[in-house]
Amino acid sequence: MQTYSEARVEPADIDELGHMNVRVYARYAAAAVHELMAAAGLDAHALAALNARLLLPDCHTLFRREQVLGAPLGVRGALLDAEQSCAHAYLELFNRDSGELAATFRKEVRLTACADGSPLPLPDAVVEQARGLIVDWPAHGRPRSLPLDPVRSDLSLTDVVGQGITPRFGGYEVTPEMSTAEGFMDLSAAPWLAYNYQPVERVETEVEDDIWFADGDISIATLEARHSLVAVPRTGETVVTCSAITDVGRKVVRYCHWSFARQSGRLLAVLREVGIGLNLKTRRSCEFSPAMRAGLESRSHPELV
Repeated sequence: MQTYSEARVEPADIDELGHMNVRVYARYAAAAVHELMAAAGLDAHALAALNARLLLPDCHTLFRREQVLGAPLGVRGALLDAEQSCAHAYLELFNRDSGELAATFRKEVRLTACADGSPLPLPDAVVEQARGLIVDWPAHGRPRSLPLDPVRSDLSLTDVVGQGITPRFGGYEVTPEMSTAEGFMDLSAAPWLAYNYQPVERVETEVEDDIWFADGDISIATLEARHSLVAVPRTGETVVTCSAITDVGRKVVRYCHWSFARQSGRLLAVLREVGIGLNLKTRRSCEFSPAMRAGLESRSHPELV
């Protein structure tokens, strides 16, 4: 696999747990996907000629090693398959000093029309060239706890709020500055809609959900995530996210975040996460305290997954 991008963990990448935030992993991987597809013949000039954009609607991530301030990173990748309908990219984020894997990614890659976001076929020449970049999917990069089955996409904002789950964040409006010229939210960096435009390092407040559960030195670190885009937000829409816990174990918890357009209530994206208890002093996994586990269980909604 070829290395397609390099970076270094910057202060703005560090969250309240003292390591690089999961959203930054996703951003680096998205940049590498665009370079990978350029190697297959879909560079900026080719996309402009097709009046098309790349869309990464389904992204699975396994987090393997936390990365701290100043860590030198690289992203290497290849393709798992390539057809006219879509391709699937496999990437590995690694520490360039230690060689350790920080995360692995499987990203669906589709071609869409700039004008209306409708799907376009990958050109035959691109498919042919892409097939020369295909590798076998390594076992260490395959899903562990989050299957790649179709996500439930029939929920509306009204459905979720009706279960007593209120929007977790204040939401954000998709402004023209955040949009393409055609009036769609710019998703070139493959953002997780649930956390987009939220600060990487959240400030603790008196509102419990603002820190999304912690107990003393115990917090929760993400082990695995899958972001599934259902619809691209449009300029002027306000994106709000409702979050619920779907399962709680001794040291592992599962979340689901549903992002909606506030005005219409339509579902935009589903983000599923698996987290583990993390002792912030030892930097090792740990069991949840009884009080923390009880708080998590009280907010569990397994029926919605």
